[in-house]
Amino acid sequence: MTFILTELNDYAIIMAADSSESYYLQTENPCFKKGTKIEYFSNLNIGISTWGHNQIEQIYINDWLKEKISEFEQTKEEIDKQNKYLRELSEYLAEKLNSANSGNQLRLGLHVAGYTYSMGYGELRPGVFHVHNHNPKNVEEISKCNSPEHRTGDPTKFIAEKSKPILPKGGLAYHLRNGAYQEFSKYYPYFQKLQNELTYEIHTNYRHSIANNQIDLPKVFAKRIGSWVSLVSNTFSEAGLLPVVGKDIRILVLLRAGCRKFTLPDISAGEWSNS
Repeated sequence: MTFILTELNDYAIIMAADSSESYYLQTENPCFKKGTKIEYFSNLNIGISTWGHNQIEQIYINDWLKEKISEFEQTKEEIDKQNKYLRELSEYLAEKLNSANSGNQLRLGLHVAGYTYSMGYGELRPGVFHVHNHNPKNVEEISKCNSPEHRTGDPTKFIAEKSKPILPKGGLAYHLRNGAYQEFSKYYPYFQKLQNELTYEIHTNYRHSIANNQIDLPKVFAKRIGSWVSLVSNTFSEAGLLPVVGKDIRILVLLRAGCRKFTLPDISAGEWSNS
């Protein structure tokens, strides 16, 4: 079971995920193991996080992604660092997933995030595609799907849904959330609204004390987004579903040149120290 969250803002792209993967060993009840649900591909400066089934064609999903992205890179004579391949790669992965899903058994999704050069803004802008199939259980669920392709076409087909191909400059942050905690995560926009209001108050009343040049923004972003995933995971733990959530929350912060990786560990017990 999974919770993955991707945020786009003017400064960076933040991708966070829990670290618990479920699988079955000839039993009705799932087993759980620790897994990595976010991968970074440095040649393209693109991050991919995953939810759903963790094997494709009997290959672990991260290994499958590395293989397909290597094949994608080989189709390019030269990787253009300015003209990013976010849309093209997302559509390529959707095509490969459809080829691997001949029996319509796969149920998974990918957040594919990176930067695309915008002629309108004259700069690299963050964006994210959601590569997924819907595979609904009933007609009502089809009507709730955000994707027009799935409302009118084959719901088992993988598509590269244009969640937010390019984030407008100076606009609000954009969030894409998926996984077992999706119902809980609908409260995130309210949390974001509160944060925006508090930020405005700080900038209005404490503007002389603000020292943005002394703040490690990628680390602050990672802690904020990772803490939200941790909060959601803790809610399931309090309800008694201890094996469902991973102990580590992994966060990838994508910058216009490179990335930074963070891990939010469990709270540790012990005596306090003044040092």
